[in-house]
Amino acid sequence: MKCSGSSKNPEPRNRKSKSNAAAQDSAPRLKGVARAPYYYTAFLPNEGRLMVEALERRPWWQPSQKVGTFNFWWGPNGERFDFRTLERNQRQLLNRFEDHREICTKTQLAINLQKYAERFRADVWTIIPTTFVLSGGSAGCKLLQANKAAFRSAAAGEWSEGDAPTAKALKGKIWIVKPGGRNRGLGIEVFEGLEAVGQFMRAQPSMSMWVVQKYLEDPFLINGRKFDIRLLVLVTHNMEVFIYKDSYVRTCTAKYNKENLEDKSIHLTNDFVQKHLDDYGKFEDANKLSMDEFRTILAQHGCDFELTVWPQIVESVQHVFRASLAKLNPRRIEYCFELLGFDFMLDSSFHTWLIEVNTSPALFRHGRVLTEMMPRMIEEVAQKVVDRVFPPDDPADLPEPLNCFEQVPL
Repeated sequence: MKCSGSSKNPEPRNRKSKSNAAAQDSAPRLKGVARAPYYYTAFLPNEGRLMVEALERRPWWQPSQKVGTFNFWWGPNGERFDFRTLERNQRQLLNRFEDHREICTKTQLAINLQKYAERFRADVWTIIPTTFVLSGGSAGCKLLQANKAAFRSAAAGEWSEGDAPTAKALKGKIWIVKPGGRNRGLGIEVFEGLEAVGQFMRAQPSMSMWVVQKYLEDPFLINGRKFDIRLLVLVTHNMEVFIYKDSYVRTCTAKYNKENLEDKSIHLTNDFVQKHLDDYGKFEDANKLSMDEFRTILAQHGCDFELTVWPQIVESVQHVFRASLAKLNPRRIEYCFELLGFDFMLDSSFHTWLIEVNTSPALFRHGRVLTEMMPRMIEEVAQKVVDRVFPPDDPADLPEPLNCFEQVPL
């Protein structure tokens, strides 16, 4: 799937710009439509330099010289932002929604999808593996007892509801247990059977929140190894949803073996887990594949990505945002947007499963695939959001348009 205007390295325009505190102090207060020059604050962790490079291609943008004074704030999830500091009647763009936890924590994603399924009678278990939200300690045991019948049936492989993909995903007795609010694979455990899960839950702190999810035991493998699709999803300030067609695939280093539940590197594709292994990068540069490379692999196994996998991905994204889009920005704060990372897996019949949603997805230029893709993607984020909120005086000054983000109808 080729994207129009996707040059490998967007080049900055050959222009000169002024940047000084005096000029910023004399800039008019922003009411309604702001006028250039505009000022940004960008934090460099998680390759924040990518957005700085995009803004440097726009000479009407200058780095802010005053703490807390900005037209555009760009920062990773670890950089806290106090929404109370946003100034009234000023146009201030921010790459974060106030309540992104509604889909970016594993527990809230599951709860929102369950509520959505009940309200609209949608079978969410065809897009995500069967999931239970449980709490630790004695409270967890009580909650486990309350869900015991359904949980035990699923754990025993006796699930009778749902269609063929759901039944297939429930085969076997392996479950994956994840802490509700952590990322990078931290705290994840894999167990065989209900009793092992219950024993683990009873040992956890009281009221700590966990997701217990049916493990996909029969995944489609790349040369015998697990992988997932990291899909980059943009939610704009207008609450439009776009999915990046040129996203990428993350691979495991070790061969898949469901008999070995202790070695997390067999089961988790996260860079935080994989990058410490001796064979990291041995099979794919930085354990990454481009989407074109992935399409070729699928075609070799008789699967057409565009006809089989892509429509399932789009449908999953639609369900997630139909369930939660309004909850991301409950106070309707203007000019918030966010780039998210959706993780998908395929089973051996090419059914696509949403595993989780991440805030502040990794943007590091590690390896060939990401070094080529990330600058283009961030440039298009700037085009889809920044340029629309803060246009230049002359539209002819805008960089060459890119078109790799596909809008998702909701």
